[in-house]
Amino acid sequence: MLKMQQHVLNSFAELVQVMLDTSFIYVDRQLVPDEIYEPNYMPPLLKERFRDLLFGGLLFECEPASSTTGPFFIYEVGLACDTRIAVLCLPEREGFVLIGPYLPDAASTSSLEELLTDAGIPLSQKSAYSTYLNTLPVLDHSRLYVVFSALVSSAYQKDLEHTFRGFDISPEHPAPCPVFEEDTLQLRAETLEKRYADEQKLLNLVIKGDLDAVYSLGVKNFSLERVSNKLRNEKNLMIILNTLLRKSLETAHVHPLYIDAISGKWAVRIENTDKISQLDTLSRDMIRDYCREVQHHSLANYTPNVRAMINYVNFNLNDPELSLKKISEHLGVNASYLSQHFNKEVGCSLPEYITDKRISQAKQLLSGNSNLSINQIASATGFTDVNYFTKVFKKQMGCTPTMFRKQ
Repeated sequence: MLKMQQHVLNSFAELVQVMLDTSFIYVDRQLVPDEIYEPNYMPPLLKERFRDLLFGGLLFECEPASSTTGPFFIYEVGLACDTRIAVLCLPEREGFVLIGPYLPDAASTSSLEELLTDAGIPLSQKSAYSTYLNTLPVLDHSRLYVVFSALVSSAYQKDLEHTFRGFDISPEHPAPCPVFEEDTLQLRAETLEKRYADEQKLLNLVIKGDLDAVYSLGVKNFSLERVSNKLRNEKNLMIILNTLLRKSLETAHVHPLYIDAISGKWAVRIENTDKISQLDTLSRDMIRDYCREVQHHSLANYTPNVRAMINYVNFNLNDPELSLKKISEHLGVNASYLSQHFNKEVGCSLPEYITDKRISQAKQLLSGNSNLSINQIASATGFTDVNYFTKVFKKQMGCTPTMFRKQ
């Protein structure tokens, strides 16, 4: 959007709503509307053809003004059942302005049954289409021309062609794949370079678990247009982001058990989202969740043997026989060698680490909504003697498990 400023768009959107009782939409050359427009109230075929027009590439059937000097053309696009969308082509790289949907002022000689039959719509849907069509305004070319002419005059100080061009969307006129051939190869290459660089910058921060830096970077969705359904495009992008974030956890040496759990959780949430407006919040929450996963479970600062020891402890805390001897036998590595490296890298002995982890898990069980008894919590965290559990807990926390739960 070059000369077409946002305040101009906002003013005309309000004007169209008041004067014409329909929608005003600006779409840039990459088929991204200024506002997400999801016509959920449209009957199925009209909705499909509207999305083909808006997102699928059919707007490129409309000839743009060669420059800001004009000429400017208006197209009237037929969806189905006499429903129309008026399209104004702006100069190169400035996009399109759409007004509609609406019905033409010339009454159709065909009955609604005939219109439905011609469009291949089952007559069982007659009531839904009749109800919808009755909500649309009837607009003639003169009223549309006045609004478009005022827009061109305000933004470009130029005149507008009086003639309306047009075409109908039909099965014989499918939406082309929006590959944006008119963009120069250099521009497309630079756009992709920036997208990949931005993605890598984000992933590097996630690998570090640097949540503050992610906040300052500003989390946003990256551009992706592959299919005509806008929601499907955004979901596909979220799936890609989820995969990239999963790979970043691997780089941060988070165990696959944790990676699989968080990746699966977000895959389900992405697919269950049915509104585009929810996906921005979802992407921010997902990135923050992955950062916190790194903060809690990254073992990037440890050697492979010590990482293996820590993971074994985390997955076997309820085993009362958990010990250096058992871990060394499991890993097939000398116990003294493991102990020496563990002390050096972690900063405490393995028994101390095990105790700290067990008390930490006990605190979680005591703090939650669990109905487990103190005996059960002691057993779940690897303590065979509840009195010994209480003694160790009080030494670390300054109070008994029962007092901690009450607090």
